[in-house]
Amino acid sequence: MTLRIVRLGPRDPREGTRIGTVRRPPRGVPKERHSPDDWFDVWFPDLGRVVLRHPLLRSVLNRLPGRKLVFSNSPVHYSRAVLETLRVADLFDDVFSIEHTGFRPKPDPAGFIRLMRKHRLHPRRCIMVEDSLPNLRTAKRLGMKTVWVDPSSKAPAYVDVNIRDLPRLPAMLRHLHVG
Repeated sequence: MTLRIVRLGPRDPREGTRIGTVRRPPRGVPKERHSPDDWFDVWFPDLGRVVLRHPLLRSVLNRLPGRKLVFSNSPVHYSRAVLETLRVADLFDDVFSIEHTGFRPKPDPAGFIRLMRKHRLHPRRCIMVEDSLPNLRTAKRLGMKTVWVDPSSKAPAYVDVNIRDLPRLPAMLRHLHVG
């Protein structure tokens, strides 16, 4: 797989899917303009070949009650491209990305708080499904229920439910009493 860094200006649509930005903007570029203005972007030539599709993903997501939000440390255009590639974009109510957090990525609580404010969410009524323990620790500290997607059999105390893979999630929801 080839990754390229491209500098400024319109890109040729044949180049592939833009996936993110380098960590720091060039000197003189304000942090809040770095990603929206496409200063430096990393591109996958063909995202469809590198994103693994799970055959049950769509049916699993359809069986989950309530609103579904993507909370990602990636730029919004990459998160949406992945959802489109997985053919599940229409199942989510919003994509809340690094731009929306004020460039304060998970596990920083500031991003979680911005997400909850934007969507008028109460943490006790939220379930964070995640494969990253530091992100789940923050979610738990804020009052959310937590689901760790990981084959490990030993989960830390701040994980409410540990599942090996996503298809098990709908059955495990009964263990999460969301108030």
